[in-house]
Amino acid sequence: MPSRAWVALIVSASINPNYVVVVKYADAASVEINRELIVNTALEKNCDWCLMIDTDMSYPPNLLDVLISRDKDVIGVPYYSQGWNDETKQSTVTPVIYDYDEKQNWHRWEEVKKTEPFKVEAVGMGIILIKTDVFKRLKRPWFFVSTYEDEATILPVGEDIKFCMKCKDAGIEVWVDPTFEDSIGHWHGYGFSKKDCR
Repeated sequence: MPSRAWVALIVSASINPNYVVVVKYADAASVEINRELIVNTALEKNCDWCLMIDTDMSYPPNLLDVLISRDKDVIGVPYYSQGWNDETKQSTVTPVIYDYDEKQNWHRWEEVKKTEPFKVEAVGMGIILIKTDVFKRLKRPWFFVSTYEDEATILPVGEDIKFCMKCKDAGIEVWVDPTFEDSIGHWHGYGFSKKDCR
């Protein structure tokens, strides 16, 4: 399913006279290195935007058109994956969107009820559109894995969340566009989407 989505997106973008499309397939050993390679290519080619899509995502052909029309420095989409609810001790499906509380503890959103683009602290980068000017305002490396210490333990912080934290520190807003509804799928043997969020 994700490969069909990619072909439809590329065809849609290629026939749009407003776009010159540069495709970079990165296959380095780690996600953070792949993201660095993609950004380097976007900067070398003087691109205005850098769209990153993980290979396990599905999406509609108009994805790029809609995200560009929002004119945000950084904008992703809510996509869903399995998680764990510590209170109920049950597996859950929730959006990969995070905020943190007054103690700086990170919390994953339970669901997305919003119908218009909105600001967040951090979003997973399964699908993300970033203005290339953002990378010129941030120090390298842009993407790296780190750790976060809360009250009870030390937790890993993925390259996507760390990038959003760097944006926040630089005064760059991170947005999410929820208008795609169930047309965004996150595939792990099954295409998780908003309808699976309970």
